[in-house]
Amino acid sequence: MNLISTETEVTTTITNKYETKYPYLTVIETIINDNKPHYSVKGEGPHRSRLCFISDNFYEYISKKNPWTYEDWDDLFINKFDSIEELFDLINNDKFVFLYSSGHIIFDHNKRILPYAKTFDYIGTVFNNEVSNLNELLEYLRNHDWVVNKDEIKIENIPYYNCSEDYNEYIKVTILPSREVYENIYNENKDRSGHWSTKMDDYVVGYKLNDEFDPMGLLKFKK
Repeated sequence: MNLISTETEVTTTITNKYETKYPYLTVIETIINDNKPHYSVKGEGPHRSRLCFISDNFYEYISKKNPWTYEDWDDLFINKFDSIEELFDLINNDKFVFLYSSGHIIFDHNKRILPYAKTFDYIGTVFNNEVSNLNELLEYLRNHDWVVNKDEIKIENIPYYNCSEDYNEYIKVTILPSREVYENIYNENKDRSGHWSTKMDDYVVGYKLNDEFDPMGLLKFKK
């Protein structure tokens, strides 16, 4: 066995860390063998939520639609940075949020929970004629500050495969709760065991329909 040659390749990695105006975010620049730098940001939000940089229309979008449908996901977030200046520009202009994917929760750049619009139909809600008086409820929702689609809502028929004699009509409504109330709901539930985030919607729309918590004022329409 004759050795022809031996080649040794040395990889040089340079890692630079930069502080930001937020003590919980650090920009990391990695350069391998003088190649183009790679940039990342170290930092996470509540419940180990991950940092994501957002597009200019993010806040307008979530005020009208639920981002967790993933319908326009790629248009809402920025995943590539051509320079460290571009990355710092996003950070300095507060163009980032923290996403808690397991619970479909969003936190802003200050780690405060963000409400976003959600659409409710007849399943597991108060917006059906089995639970509520829909005619009166409809007029009330058309004047409610939290209702996003107040000019479009109407009483509709529940599909035949899900309806019954006393459960055959509903209102499809999109709701954006106030930040103060949503934050209060979060603070009351965040330390609960189990899937606490699934209870957020229940409290927003008064699913339990009790006197303890009825932020939208729906209790009076209960049958």
